[in-house]
Amino acid sequence: MRSLLPALLGHAVLATGWAVLAGSLAGRGAFVRGPLRRPLVVALAGLTAALWALVAGFATAVEGIAAMAVGGDWPETLATGATVLGPVAVTALATHVAGGGRARRFVAGYGALVGPALALSLSAPLLPTSWWLVAGVAALGVGMAALPPVLVPRLTPTRGLRPDERAALAPLLDERGGSEGSAAGSVTPDGVRVRVLALGRDGPATALAAGVLPVPGGRVVFVTERVLWALAPEEAAAVVAHELGHHRRRHVPLRLGAAAGFLLPWLGATAASVPGAFVTGLALLAPAVLGLLWLVRWTEFDADRRAAAAVGAESMARALERLAAGGTLRDGGGPLSLHPATGDRVRRLRERGGAVGPGVAPDPGDD
Repeated sequence: MRSLLPALLGHAVLATGWAVLAGSLAGRGAFVRGPLRRPLVVALAGLTAALWALVAGFATAVEGIAAMAVGGDWPETLATGATVLGPVAVTALATHVAGGGRARRFVAGYGALVGPALALSLSAPLLPTSWWLVAGVAALGVGMAALPPVLVPRLTPTRGLRPDERAALAPLLDERGGSEGSAAGSVTPDGVRVRVLALGRDGPATALAAGVLPVPGGRVVFVTERVLWALAPEEAAAVVAHELGHHRRRHVPLRLGAAAGFLLPWLGATAASVPGAFVTGLALLAPAVLGLLWLVRWTEFDADRRAAAAVGAESMARALERLAAGGTLRDGGGPLSLHPATGDRVRRLRERGGAVGPGVAPDPGDD
């Protein structure tokens, strides 16, 4: 049985973390914009966590009762579940409501965030150690890939497309249209939403493809205001088309799957005490990382091809040159780089310029 002091300290820290996070999100003042904008809420979070720390022996009591009743690996598992569903949940809920949030929304969000991990934790005694580790790491990877469409708007102000911005991106968007800022007015025919990161015209010039889930709102392209303002309309459309290419060619799950294809068998074999598994994986780690980085660079070339097919190779090439000249696009190309050299990307685009343009079918193998 764990001692009372580690239980008190561990659950107090966990409760404090959840409470401060919930209070920050409830106040719509994410960490990058100053979570202390509502000091009363944060103070309440700390006070509530401290009060729960006084009764954190609850977890130890649950573990002790379970040890007498069922034994095995269940006592600590049940204590963890009871703590997450008890003190931690109540603390976070109280802070969320105190910050003006709705209890129903908290329950849905808390369940979505904690539920999968809790289910894996509670099923741990039923699974071999190696499978538990593999499943946990896989779930963590999928969660990290799927959550950005939800998390980015929490951390950064976003908005829909304005009429002039929608006009610039018209070749890429659903022709059914929609009102300014509406979801219908900022979605592609295959269901990918386009959202603007409202960081100002002097902010960074960047765009990113976020999310992997084929559900409404599960895949998003975020583009900054500076891209839409500083680039010509056809160049801005090329940047967005490049990010849409990552979604349409499923580059995000491809990258995730490639990493998982190496990491998960290595972890599983090592956890199962397969002779030589750890040393073999360690020897293959460097080649695997280099191969993964090569794959990431290839997906950038592939997304350039998709953009060229959508809006024209010259528009994509000029957009890359403008971004590089402004210092917002780092030149890559080395074996440890995530992006190819900008010059190589521009050269390939212009070599294809005579064969690829708006309305021209992409290469065989594109979907």
